[in-house]
Amino acid sequence: MKRYLERIAGGGEAVAATRLVGRLHADLLYQDDRLSAAGADAAFLDRVVDTVAQAHDALTAQYFAT
Repeated sequence: MKRYLERIAGGGEAVAATRLVGRLHADLLYQDDRLSAAGADAAFLDRVVDTVAQAHDALTAQYFAT
């Protein structure tokens, strides 16, 4: 998803959805060891779902708002 958003932006200014997904990507990348060792906790998974919903809303507002 991160690469697709970067392609949409075309190397230009980062849009809100790109920043949100980039931050989520970093969270997932750097917390991978902790999650696989202890299992994913509900609070972290809630944050993942919330971030994806925020990215969806940001994309909708940028490309489909009338």
